[in-house]
Amino acid sequence: MIGHEAAAAVARIPEVSAGLRQPASVAFARSESDPARASLLFFSAGATEPAFLAKVGWSARRRETLRVEHHHLCSVWEEGGGVVAAPRPVGLVELRSATINVQSCSPGVPLSVLLRRRCSARTVRRHVDAVVEWLRTLHRQANLGPQIAGEAFLLDDRLAQVLPQRASSTLRRVTGRVEGAGARLPEVRRHGDLWPGNLLWHQSEVTALDWESSRCGALPTDDLFFFLTTYGQLQRPAFGGARSLADGFSHAWLSDGWYARLCVEIVHRMLAEWFVAPAAAPAMFVRFLLDMIDQPMTGTSTDWSRLLAMYADSPGTTLLCTRT
Repeated sequence: MIGHEAAAAVARIPEVSAGLRQPASVAFARSESDPARASLLFFSAGATEPAFLAKVGWSARRRETLRVEHHHLCSVWEEGGGVVAAPRPVGLVELRSATINVQSCSPGVPLSVLLRRRCSARTVRRHVDAVVEWLRTLHRQANLGPQIAGEAFLLDDRLAQVLPQRASSTLRRVTGRVEGAGARLPEVRRHGDLWPGNLLWHQSEVTALDWESSRCGALPTDDLFFFLTTYGQLQRPAFGGARSLADGFSHAWLSDGWYARLCVEIVHRMLAEWFVAPAAAPAMFVRFLLDMIDQPMTGTSTDWSRLLAMYADSPGTTLLCTRT
């Protein structure tokens, strides 16, 4: 019953009714992992791709999440005038028992689907470059100004809480080099969940979905670190099978392979664009890991604590450190 009620409410939105060729059709899909959420896809007559997506939530938490995502999408479009490739916010409908976040549908295939088959180094490079260009566009439209690295990276207390003394001391020696780097780091908007499943690939460009975890006041490398880690996790290994989050982390940051070298190259290139010395990279990376422990987008806090410990155990061999 709620599906029919939600579909009728969305169809009354002027942009939706004007944007659909009749007779339009609607597909309803309820989440298997979360019974408090569902999606409605609206198709014009004869179309094979949907024109609008309506996310429906019933629980108080899910309803608030949909409101937050709608707010962030509105901000992204107001700040950049549609320059950033993201779904266009169409409307927020409040029913007595549900909240509906309506947005435009974007063409493309999720990068996570493309990564189910082995991709060549050239294809991986195209994917990564497209995401970096997308991040540049996002950062240009929501640059809140610089902050001083020494003020931003108050890491000692946080490290001591999550790591043994030996590992914490080791990391402090690595991250301490940022003080001499003279880094002034801009605060920008962060997508917050930039993994390959939230990135649609279409005509060599990407569109980012699911903005519910977005926030302002992040560092420009936060989304980049998360994307490169999760992309490394989803790359199909030569021996087949799937990688764990720890495997993807090692593949991206602790190995000496071509993908790890690409990751470091991309990070240093982004820092250079902000006139930040490469010596700032380790501290920014450690801060990112600590933030993921506090608010994990994927995995658990324990998983990210383990990754931080892995990084602390091999600081002398990570390319992120040795190439500074």
